Amino acid sequence: MIILYGAGFKLIEHKINDKTYKRFLRDYQDDIKPFMPDPKEIRMYYPNDKLIEFFLFNEAGNDYKDIIGCFTIYNIKKDECCIGCFIKTDFRRQYYSTNAHLRLFEFIKSRLKINKVAVEVLSTNDKSISMFEKLGFARNRDSKIMACQGRQSLFYTFTKEI
Repeated sequence: MIILYGAGFKLIEHKINDKTYKRFLRDYQDDIKPFMPDPKEIRMYYPNDKLIEFFLFNEAGNDYKDIIGCFTIYNIKKDECCIGCFIKTDFRRQYYSTNAHLRLFEFIKSRLKINKVAVEVLSTNDKSISMFEKLGFARNRDSKIMACQGRQSLFYTFTKEI
């Protein structure tokens, strides 16, 4: 198990088949679905992907009710990987995501020995696009059309050297 600490938060690794993760996804699916591609689409692009999943807790949190978000490191290759994230609505715009991403960059660089990170963001998710641009990500020319909420949606790819 990996635990990453930051100012006011901690990231704790968990397994994708963990019942807590499934419960989290079930309880917050209405918040998550508008921004996430359908699982079948993800498997189409990343069929053999291994994932590293983290729950984001507030500083003192350890229980399910204390989870304020989740992060995924996926599409792990020799020289780059992708990151996905979700933050509960009540905790957005409070720099949890920004600070947790900075901590993840340190982990990716030091433990995974990877220097390039990518994110795929729904083209209409202006707040996430703004955050990633502030973190120094640059939009690539490539983008993906994936199913999201039963319709085709455009996802932009942003990359950053860390």
